[in-house]
Amino acid sequence: ANPPYSGGVLGRYTLDVTGLAPGNYLLDLTDPTLTGSDAVEHRPNEVPPAWIAVDEPCSPMPPTPSPTATATPSPTPSPTATATPSPTAVTTHLEAGWNHVCYLGPSQPIQQALADVGDGLLAVYRLGPGQGYDKWFPDRPGVSTITNVDSYQALFLLIASSLPWTQEPAGPPADAITLVPGWNSVCYTGQTKDVELATAGISGEFGVLYVLGPGQTWQRFVPGRPDVTDLAALTQFRPLLILLTQQGDAQWAFDP
Repeated sequence: ANPPYSGGVLGRYTLDVTGLAPGNYLLDLTDPTLTGSDAVEHRPNEVPPAWIAVDEPCSPMPPTPSPTATATPSPTPSPTATATPSPTAVTTHLEAGWNHVCYLGPSQPIQQALADVGDGLLAVYRLGPGQGYDKWFPDRPGVSTITNVDSYQALFLLIASSLPWTQEPAGPPADAITLVPGWNSVCYTGQTKDVELATAGISGEFGVLYVLGPGQTWQRFVPGRPDVTDLAALTQFRPLLILLTQQGDAQWAFDP
């Protein structure tokens, strides 16, 4: 990478991909060798998520589906019942590539929790309080470290192709969470509001907040820095990354 990571300077990086096989790569800019491999964990340590390049420049495009014949309805078709989504259902549009999502269902084994995502799910990562990632790969239990998923946990999903994912919240979420020093991956369950108001209930100091926006681009909010802030509001059930800069834990009351 050029220039090398200097512990706080955001620069432009160039990666020589000669010899890399097609696939998905998570690049750790603190690693001078920038080695990447499918289903291998590269921990970002304290590198802000905007500086972790996650891309698929070498991945083949998904095949274009062949047109399918449309059945001609009979002159007197019988009415067909259509399932109506629950009023509380929440639909998330998953994009091909990496997605940061809130899991809203009940606590259960990860296979059941993400069953509706389908066969296009390639990998799951979850940031823990120790700043390391647990991971899960379908049909690879030997390298997977996630067994269960709890309600209102934030997850990183690697998806092969775009699809809608509909969930029903499993009861009322907590009205406050605990933040630990360093990076926190959390599900914001408060009411939709301006980002400054949404973060007013944080009892400690934080340096930056990131959300993964449309097109898999990071948007950020930096307290007191409108010149580098491009995130205006937080919506309910929005996953985010927040960097707590103080020594001890802090509480975040979503709707104080």
